[in-house]
Amino acid sequence: MGTNLLRSRRAFTLVELLVVLAIIGVLVSLAIPAAAAIKSRANDLAIAREIASLRDAVIAYKLDMQDYPPSMGEDYSPANRYRTICEQHLRKCYPRISPQAKEYFYNYIAPEIDQDESLVFWLSLTVRNDRDPFPVAVLNGNPIPKSWPSGGTRRVWYDFRQERFWDNPADADDIPAYRAPYCKDTTFVHIDARYYRMHLTPQTAAISAAQPYFDKQGQPINPTTFQIITAGQDGEYGPLYDAVTNPALLKHFPSGENFGDDDYDNITDFSGGRRLSSFLP
Repeated sequence: MGTNLLRSRRAFTLVELLVVLAIIGVLVSLAIPAAAAIKSRANDLAIAREIASLRDAVIAYKLDMQDYPPSMGEDYSPANRYRTICEQHLRKCYPRISPQAKEYFYNYIAPEIDQDESLVFWLSLTVRNDRDPFPVAVLNGNPIPKSWPSGGTRRVWYDFRQERFWDNPADADDIPAYRAPYCKDTTFVHIDARYYRMHLTPQTAAISAAQPYFDKQGQPINPTTFQIITAGQDGEYGPLYDAVTNPALLKHFPSGENFGDDDYDNITDFSGGRRLSSFLP
């Protein structure tokens, strides 16, 4: 009888152990998604904080220079360069630049600046030299010398973290873009309001990856300022459409019309630190 009682107690203890293990398994299965959600939200907050800081820096640039920094990407060939948005900016903000310094800028610097590199360039690479405010151009690792004295201390509106600089190996111009945290090494894309309608086809999308957002009336969000766009934690900015041929394909915020799956986790300077998906009805 004693032996039977001992066996019964052992069997009961084993059942208890299995129950406890099952409960632990359930708790772990519940905790892992919750922990992942908390981490994802923390990452979103980090992205949003940096977007807010970049936005403040662009606004500070405008207060100092009386114009927003151009996001670039125009035709800077000799026949067109003096009719560009960038030229308007130079005339307003750098009126004392020398003709030879401007020519150098248009020949070697302006054609190389993409919409993600423009933030780094205008907010940290210009110098305090009224006659020659731009740095020496470097193409494929080779500096292109200037035939006149130049130099000056850098003007910095944003303290970029150099470990997050990225220079496209296929576009080795020594002007880096700035990678957004937790976005799979994709970069912040800056689109000045004057350039919105230049990026409405897959061929002309900013850095060939991102298009600006519009409201339900077809007017751009931030119509007189700029948009800063991240690819979100999936590392994808969203699908590209030919909204020039068909304006009905504009991406509408906050309704989400024409959003692809990859747009939903994007965080922008106009989303208040939230994913675009959080505004959907």
